[in-house]
Amino acid sequence: MEKRISYMDFQSVRSVAKAIDPKLREKESIKKKIEKLAEEYKSCDAQIAALEAGIVAIVGCHVTDLVKKVIEPGVDGKGNPTKTTKYLPTNIVSYDQATKQYIVTLPDNSAPAEAAQEGNTSEEVF
Repeated sequence: MEKRISYMDFQSVRSVAKAIDPKLREKESIKKKIEKLAEEYKSCDAQIAALEAGIVAIVGCHVTDLVKKVIEPGVDGKGNPTKTTKYLPTNIVSYDQATKQYIVTLPDNSAPAEAAQEGNTSEEVF
């Protein structure tokens, strides 16, 4: 296929090319940063997976499913503000005083599908 444009149209193309050049360079710079951050993300993810592999093998859940981090503000003896970090069980973990064991209640695999179906209404969204 051949497309013919006038001399003036091509001059307009050149002008636009000059105008967008700084943004194209900025876009390439951002793309390189994103690729670097993606590599760092994969590295962190691999380290996390390695550290929690034993827990996942034994319990069957990731650590973040079992424990949540809570930061509580407070005041020390001198009146200075402090923050206390606690790692508390999530909603699927409970403690049994009688046996002195934690109970992890895992949801059924069919439960999320049923919940999704229950959440559907007769209205259709386009």
